[in-house]
Order: sequence, then C-alpha cells, then structure tokens
Amino acid sequence: MNEFEPPDTDDAPAAWSWATALLAWGMAGATAGTAVGATLQLVFGIPNAGAFWGLGGAALVAMAGGVALGVERNHAGHRPELTDVRGHRSRPLHGLMLGIPVLVALPSLLWLVIVVTIGLRSWVPALTFGMGAFAVAWAGQRVWSNHQLARTLEALELGRTLEAKAALERLATRGFVSRSVRTAARLNLAMLALNDGDGDAAVDWADARPGTGAFAWAAVARSLGHLLRGDPVDEAEEWLTKAVTGPGARAVQPEADAIRVLLVWRRDGEAAARAIGEELHAPGATTLHRALLSVLRERAGDEAGARSLRTDEVEGLVYGALGRAIPELR
Repeated sequence: MNEFEPPDTDDAPAAWSWATALLAWGMAGATAGTAVGATLQLVFGIPNAGAFWGLGGAALVAMAGGVALGVERNHAGHRPELTDVRGHRSRPLHGLMLGIPVLVALPSLLWLVIVVTIGLRSWVPALTFGMGAFAVAWAGQRVWSNHQLARTLEALELGRTLEAKAALERLATRGFVSRSVRTAARLNLAMLALNDGDGDAAVDWADARPGTGAFAWAAVARSLGHLLRGDPVDEAEEWLTKAVTGPGARAVQPEADAIRVLLVWRRDGEAAARAIGEELHAPGATTLHRALLSVLRERAGDEAGARSLRTDEVEGLVYGALGRAIPELR
C-alpha cells in the first residue's frame, strides 16, 4: 500500500471471471472433442462422431475446469491482493486457468481446418474454423499479457520493487503485449515515479487513451507530475479537470482531492488551501492529503489538529522521496 492507491473496496466482481474460466474450459473441450470425432468420422466413417465427441469433450473438460478452479482459488490466498483501475482489490485468476483452454483449443481448431477441408472438399467451413483459431490466438496473447502483469504487480506488492520496475518497463515497451497491459504497466511506472518524487518520469510514463478508466489515473499522475516539476499550475489544473470529469473519476477522487489542495496552495495561498483541504477531508483521504492538511493546520497555529493527522504513514510520506520533492512539505 502507498499514498497513491485508492481506498479498498469489497465489491470486486469475481463471479464473472469464474464463469469465463468455466466457459473457456467447456469450449476448449468441445473443440478438442469435435476434432477427434471429425477425424474418426472421416477416417472410419463413424456417423455423428463429431457431435458425440464434441458434447462429451465439453462436459468432461468443463468438469475438469471446475476442479482446477477450486484448486486455484484455494492457492490464491497465498498471493497478495491487487488493485485494479476501478479501485477494486482482488486476487486475479492465475493465467493457466485461461491459458490451458487456449493451448487445447488452438491446435484443435487448426486440425479441424485440415479435416473439414478434406472431408467436405470446401474452404468455406474451414474458413470458419480458421477465424476461430485466429480469435483464440488473440485471446491467448491477452491471457499471457495479463498473467505477466499480474505476476509483476504481485512482486511489487511483496516489496521486490527493482525486479517489478524492470518487468514493468519490459511490458510497457513490448510490441507483443496487449495494449491494455502496456497501458497498465505505464501507469504503474508513473505511480512509482511519483512515489520517488520524479515528476519528469511520471509525466513521461502517464499515458492512456481518453474515454477509458485508465485515462483518469493517467491524468491524475500527470497533474501531480507537473506540480512536482514546478510547472505552471494551469497545466496541472487542466489535467486534474480531465481526471475528475471522465470515466474512472470516482476511483481517483481521493487522489484528485489531495492534488487539489496542493494546487490551490500554490495558486491562492495557505488560507485558501487549508479551506479546501478541510472541506475535502474525509475518512478516505489519502496520505498526501493528510500530510498537506497537517502542515497547513500547523502553520495556522492549530497544533492539536496537526498532531491528529500525523500518523506513521504521514511521517513516512513527509520524510520520503515524494515529501522531499514537494517544497510545501519540507
């Protein structure tokens, strides 16, 4: 956990990912069974073998997927929770839960292209299986990318920061990685740069497509990055406005409130900053927000109020790299 993470929530939708995994296993079984049945039908002339083996394979592999899902969820408790772009905390499914169906379905579809072409002497049905193989390969690329990102973020949560940074940089620049994972890697690098007090790196890494939930995080990171660099407050305010007026605004609101306090401090002075800081202060306020408000209360002569906000987290931020990069907290 750090001062730039959103508050924990308990409403992460897990049922959808579990259903997706079971469906993937069932479809992989159906594809493999159909490939076996179609081959038996073509070579030995067994009628309806494709349909019989396809239904049987779907049922059998779906049951195996249910067992695998139960085992994976039991072992997931040993992995750290991760925060997604909506602020939900969860332990994502291991990549093998979707990777195994891909590894089963892809060669089965390619084999069906050959069998159907020979059996029906037509490229039209084969084209359908070929398109299916392409879709499965595309899904496999996304599964692999998400698996690599999840393992990297788990390393980050476990304190292996240097290892995680190197892995994130690889994911952020690889062409084979899916676009969503490249964006997530860049955003995490931007957040790490902010925690290190490096505004230049934060601005460079914070990049996401407008109209997405990730864009709100990128805009927040760029706003604080500009303030760390000492850029004009108008530029920081422009990015902050983009963060709180688009998709994902709710997830970044606590971070945006903290940046608003710092921005008003630089533009309008201490009195205005304290007023907005007190107005926006809530139980879910970030560590940065509480650190800024603590200093503002102290400078206004409210020692008791300042001490009430000086937790270990606040002290850690003030004396850490991010606190040292903010002149108002020195």
